[in-house]
Amino acid sequence: MNNSAITAFRPFAGRSAILALALLWNPGAASAGSTTVTAVKDGVGPGIPASFHLEADQWVRFQAAFAGEPKALWIHGPVSNYQVTTGTPVGCLQLGGPATYHIMIEDPKMGPGTYTIRYAPTGNGNSSADNGCQESHLTGEPHVTTVNGVRYDFQSAGEFVALRGESGMEIQTRQTPLPALPPVADAHSGLTAGVALNSAVAARVNDHRVTYQMGPQATAGAAPALELRVDGVPTVLRSDGLALGPGGRLSPLPDNGIRIDFPDGTTLAVTANLWPAASLWYLNLDVSHTPAHQGIMGTIARRNWLPALPDGSELGRRPRSAHQRYVDLYQRFADAWRVTDRTSLFDYERGTSTATFALAGWPGEAGAVAVAGRAAVPPLGGAAARRACRGIAGRNLRRDCVFDVRATGDRGFAAGYARVERVRGGMTATRLESLPDRGNDAGRAAFAATVDRPARSGRAALAGGVQFTVDGVDSGAPVSLGAGGRASWQAPRLDAGEHRIGARYIPAAGSAFLPSEGFAIPHVVRPGY
Repeated sequence: MNNSAITAFRPFAGRSAILALALLWNPGAASAGSTTVTAVKDGVGPGIPASFHLEADQWVRFQAAFAGEPKALWIHGPVSNYQVTTGTPVGCLQLGGPATYHIMIEDPKMGPGTYTIRYAPTGNGNSSADNGCQESHLTGEPHVTTVNGVRYDFQSAGEFVALRGESGMEIQTRQTPLPALPPVADAHSGLTAGVALNSAVAARVNDHRVTYQMGPQATAGAAPALELRVDGVPTVLRSDGLALGPGGRLSPLPDNGIRIDFPDGTTLAVTANLWPAASLWYLNLDVSHTPAHQGIMGTIARRNWLPALPDGSELGRRPRSAHQRYVDLYQRFADAWRVTDRTSLFDYERGTSTATFALAGWPGEAGAVAVAGRAAVPPLGGAAARRACRGIAGRNLRRDCVFDVRATGDRGFAAGYARVERVRGGMTATRLESLPDRGNDAGRAAFAATVDRPARSGRAALAGGVQFTVDGVDSGAPVSLGAGGRASWQAPRLDAGEHRIGARYIPAAGSAFLPSEGFAIPHVVRPGY
């Protein structure tokens, strides 16, 4: 991390506490390709301004150490102003390039504080990991790809913190042990162990709690239906999704999937698949442009073989002893990130708790552990598994597919991985911004929406249009996407007062892309216009 912008500060009265917060910031190691700029506003003097230049589109990471009201970070760009955050101290933001941006400490909409941007000066949309805005995956029989790209298998049974951010966002998963299949090997740990599946997910979004898990069994011998709940209440999603407070939204994805957008810029995509042989739904998780770095999907630091524990302590290099590796991974690490009744975000049927889903000794150090009520399923040969998964284009995803088809003996897992690949390639993100006042007709302000792809996989060009809205109602016809996935629009003449301008992406007919909606922004029309 380049702290040159911080160390060059001129000392001034009243700033020491704010500067201390800036100097303490080092969540997740930045690569050599990123740098930082920091602006300071003390509410008294002129402060320390800061600007930065991007050569191409990318996701940048922001850090806000608020020291007063209003708790907001604004950035001025070449054509518009961006309200980066309201109250969220850490997150990721998508910006276009080439362009120069300025942190707007002179604006009264920003309160006192220290505001830092981490970016890659010569990077592009694929370099977001350099800035601490990263991807992570948790698929199948839990194959983990951490936020800094390290792959390992985590086969414990129970409920765990998958990913936790500094701004309060959290994702938890429930892992269900599978039948007594032959143990399988993992190259990262060097261990051979029984396997599990992700069967439920829970998330904290602002003050809301979202759970997606199997409900009560309605028919003997059949898999219970998946049930989506928000704050404990069963919820049926409409096509336009559900707002979950500032910067938060819950949206549907095809084939029983869901998408959760968090205030810190994190996007979680969950795809759901049924394993009939076990009467079990299993879930795959894809996280994009996240600043979070704690949990079983968290950062694995240099000279370490696993993510850090919740207290920040590290397990160091991989032990030579297989027994010690087992103790580190499936006892010390697993128990540290295991949720408790106090910390769990899940919903429970009467008479159950998080302890209901834990299985002592799973996976066994010497191999699999029998699970009562679950019959063994014969595995499939390697050649047959590779044939079943040959339609999966991504190398890592295809490898996980072959692993799971072999272990379960069920070719249906290949269809689940194909679904994951379609969602990864089709996910979009829509960013809405206000354009500068082009005259004194404030009642007809102009806005622009930019549609981008959160994931780094796939290269097909976006097609379709953007439907702009005023106070939640469609305004005019959709505007076709232009160069760079951008659509500009002039609002109709509006009555005096505050309005909410929104935008949602509508993919072209037959397109593989998925719709997305930008977060509405306020627009005030002064009396007399």
